[in-house]
Amino acid sequence: MNPRLDALATALYVIIDDLLITHPGITPKRPLVGIAPVTLDAEIITLAVISALLGFTCETRFIRYAHTHLTSRSPHIPNQSGYNKRLRKLASTMEWIRCFLAENTQQWFDDVWLVDSTPVECGRSTTTVHRSNLAGWAEYGYCAAYSRWFWGLRLHLVATPGGLIIGWELTGAARDERAALRDILDDIGRPDQTIIADKGYTSKLLETDLNQAGIRLIRPARKNEPPRPGRRYLRPLVGSASGALPRLLWVGFRWSPSEPDVRLIVASGSPLDIKPRVWQSKGWECCCHGTGSGSHGPGLVGTVVCPLIG
Repeated sequence: MNPRLDALATALYVIIDDLLITHPGITPKRPLVGIAPVTLDAEIITLAVISALLGFTCETRFIRYAHTHLTSRSPHIPNQSGYNKRLRKLASTMEWIRCFLAENTQQWFDDVWLVDSTPVECGRSTTTVHRSNLAGWAEYGYCAAYSRWFWGLRLHLVATPGGLIIGWELTGAARDERAALRDILDDIGRPDQTIIADKGYTSKLLETDLNQAGIRLIRPARKNEPPRPGRRYLRPLVGSASGALPRLLWVGFRWSPSEPDVRLIVASGSPLDIKPRVWQSKGWECCCHGTGSGSHGPGLVGTVVCPLIG
């Protein structure tokens, strides 16, 4: 494994282990009697991050790789079935850790946020639409960026120009982007913030509500609108947006996932396209560019764990 990635995994494991010891209530409850797990929860979460950084989208392949190359780090790696069950039970724990790490970075206090959404396609055949476990949650929606209809979900993201994921929401493909933005800001919104968005967030009511909350919305003007203030900031941030927000056209599920499965896939960050730069504690830099061909999402990896606190 890449030495820089190995250093990152070591630092991340230490931080997660300390957090789980300090906050035992965030881990899944276990019976007082029975066989205690040999592999710690911190090891399972660290393995999930390594899996995303190395670009694995199949748990079976990653477990095979881990048994070959990662036993020196985690000598008791469970098999695929056990790893799958443990990881799904730790989904809420991973989200709590992601939020904790994000809130303890300098980028968390950035006064500029980028907002966008991206399609998560879950099927292309009529049979899949009717038989999938996602039926009722996934739906048909239109993607203006690719000028096509798709069946699946839509991932809504709020991030800093540096790539730190501030908040995210996974909804049906037909969900209005403006409504999803309202839901995200209800949890993380704060005054004196500037949000940069595209034309899909055009709404006088939305802008009025944001202005009342002390939040400024910058977006491109439509053809029938006069030039809007802040337009000179849009073009330089296009590159930042493409690096901070994912552009995902297709998630090719070869099986029929349930809603918790999809949320875990997105939360752990395996299928999405955000390249993280990681600063470890004590101010020394450990950039993980080139650690793998995979992509990462709004989970622990997509959080772009900027200075990890020691």
